[in-house]
Amino acid sequence: MFYRALLILLLAPIIAGAQALPDYTGIYPMRKGAPTKDLISSLAPTAKVTESQEDKATVFLCEWPGLSVKIRVDPTWDVRKQTADLKRWVKAFPPAQSDTAAARTLLVKLDTAMDCFGCIITPHFDNEGRASAFLLSLAREFDGFVFSHHSFYDGNGAKIIGASDDPENLQTGR
Repeated sequence: MFYRALLILLLAPIIAGAQALPDYTGIYPMRKGAPTKDLISSLAPTAKVTESQEDKATVFLCEWPGLSVKIRVDPTWDVRKQTADLKRWVKAFPPAQSDTAAARTLLVKLDTAMDCFGCIITPHFDNEGRASAFLLSLAREFDGFVFSHHSFYDGNGAKIIGASDDPENLQTGR
């Protein structure tokens, strides 16, 4: 009994820390270009938006009460390597999922991805949908798609392919 209690005491901070991790999302644009502060501000009109530089990357921070979305646009991102990894991941799903029209279209689009906008949502996607609405509008602005949780979503938030326990719609989280 003592060891079980000790184990619980030791694991509690680890479990609590894991629950505190933010949500990570990638937006893969099909159209060349990078977001600007003005564009970000127009897509997130109720957020405080700041722009900064980290190494060679441009970073945008959108802040709402209790929520922030950080977007990192890195010109040194290795598009060929990451899209090849993403294509292998899509092809690893069973044919019932990977051999659909939407998944085949996604594979073609991966070949034409221009960039990746790396996004961190802190603390998580919010119930009000501010983070998802903003990120999906950014994806639509660049004719792109979103990778979040363990799934790919189109610019309207519909799941293309991914883990069965991920939301079917990124916008609603259901």
